[in-house]
Amino acid sequence: AAAVADPGSPEVAAGLVRAAGDADLAVRMAAARALGALDPLPDEAVGVLVKMTRGDARAEARMAAVRGLAAAGPRAKAARPELEALAAGGMPGLDLWARVAVAAVDGDPAAAAEAVRAG
Repeated sequence: AAAVADPGSPEVAAGLVRAAGDADLAVRMAAARALGALDPLPDEAVGVLVKMTRGDARAEARMAAVRGLAAAGPRAKAARPELEALAAGGMPGLDLWARVAVAAVDGDPAAAAEAVRAG
């Protein structure tokens, strides 16, 4: 709720970055989704989301991080190489969302629709 109410707040961003490292899966997932709503999207937030996509122990958290990057759209352009690697990785579900996220960071919703239909 804080990210929606005040998406430009440095304090909200810092709190969400901390929450993304929480031991509780539900907290990490909520933080990942909320990070995608920040505007501007701090570099640290992009880094945390990318780290989650690569190394979180739970697939659900990795998926939430990819969805957060997709929601951020062009503000998450720096994550494009990682998203491309995930899209080619062959992990069902995660690879589809990574293709959607690549289209979103490119600002091309038509490509996202194509990725969903192909998936």
